[in-house]
Amino acid sequence: LPADRLSTVAQVCARVLQLMNVAATTKARYESLVEHHIVPHIGRERIEDVRPDHVQLLYRKLLESGKRTGRGGGLSPQTVK
Repeated sequence: LPADRLSTVAQVCARVLQLMNVAATTKARYESLVEHHIVPHIGRERIEDVRPDHVQLLYRKLLESGKRTGRGGGLSPQTVK
């Protein structure tokens, strides 16, 4: 999957999702997770600018407060993975 250095995380995620060969329901779940949890946080970052600490901070945030139900709390470790 070639990605130029100026591609954003959101653009790379979209390309990866487009190329996935998984069941439609699985793909829809992945698309939802990307749209709601990755893109709002680091989606605008250029792929060349994303560092490991960006990803670790995102993981921690999602584990602590990633739920969107209004009840608070984090996503499960499996979902974040």
